[in-house]
Amino acid sequence: MKKENELLILAVGNPSRGDDGLGPQFISELKKRNIESQHYSWIYQLSIEHAENFAQFNTVLIVDAKKGGDSPFTFERISASEDCHFSTHILLPQNILSLTRYLYQANPNVYLLAIAGQDFDLSENLGHTAKINLAHAVNFVIERFDALKT
Repeated sequence: MKKENELLILAVGNPSRGDDGLGPQFISELKKRNIESQHYSWIYQLSIEHAENFAQFNTVLIVDAKKGGDSPFTFERISASEDCHFSTHILLPQNILSLTRYLYQANPNVYLLAIAGQDFDLSENLGHTAKINLAHAVNFVIERFDALKT
């Protein structure tokens, strides 16, 4: 059954790879600020199984780290990829959305929040800049939380 007016948050990343843990840390920050949602989870990477998750919601927010950039984060709506191919190593949100349309005839709004990081070496700590960027990204989503659910 489709969950109307509810938001699925998928946080992507590996907390043992420094700033790659920005996605999982995003969920921790929401919890600290009492922004509870029963529909969020942390994953290492997107997989074809996530198409079923996408199909159950009107809106999906994917939170991931990105290397560098001029801004603390980027936020963009994802369109289904016309060039849809799959690999067990890299699946883009565009690929999962294409699969969601094909398998489930569902077309959720999918957004990517990519938070800038700099250090992706082995470490369980976020870098100083990544922590600042995370705070900006969390505030951005909290201000729009209710609007994202519709």
